[in-house]
Amino acid sequence: MHHTPLTYYKDLSKISLSSKDFTKGLILPRYLSENLAYVCGTLAGDGNIHIRKKKHDYTLKCVGNPNDEIPFYQTLLIPLFQKVFNFKPRVGYKDKGTTFGFVI
Repeated sequence: MHHTPLTYYKDLSKISLSSKDFTKGLILPRYLSENLAYVCGTLAGDGNIHIRKKKHDYTLKCVGNPNDEIPFYQTLLIPLFQKVFNFKPRVGYKDKGTTFGFVI
């Protein structure tokens, strides 16, 4: 598979990971790939990022309809997420049981 460098980042070394990130084994991709594009597309459709700058609080949430999307999250998205970021989010019911997915 051909990988394209992430040239729109001026310097990836300026993106700092927290000590928790290192403990979890999180990595940031250095190249565009089909897997990264798929994860980003899913996040664009089913996810959101919430930032509270004053509290240094960043939340990534991705959820879908539990009636038909549980297999998608369990068998496709989470394994792809692990391949791309070397991190496996815990999935489950969210929003009082009305959605299924993960919150990081």
